[in-house]
Order: sequence, then C-alpha cells, then structure tokens
Amino acid sequence: HATDASELTVEVQRARGDKCERCWKYTLDVGSNPEFPAVCAACASVLPEYLI
Repeated sequence: HATDASELTVEVQRARGDKCERCWKYTLDVGSNPEFPAVCAACASVLPEYLI
C-alpha cells in the first residue's frame, strides 16, 4: 500500500474488444455468434431461452 501520494500512479487504458449491447461488458467475443452479432458469447448462449 502506498503511504505517500507521490508513490501512487494510476494508468487508465481503453478496454480491448467491443461493447456487448446486452450486458455492456467489453469483450473480444462480441459478434462470435452470427445469430446475435451485437452481443458477447455469454449473452448469445442465453438469448434463445428468452426468445420463445
């Protein structure tokens, strides 16, 4: 733990990947399912359950 603010540095970087339109997470697998091109693989795997 830093005891003095002069010892503390913070680096911010842009997330890799694209933003899933369903869960808003940035992942590298958005669009991996052609049936649901705007969502990540995790969301694409559960969407068929909701689309009866």
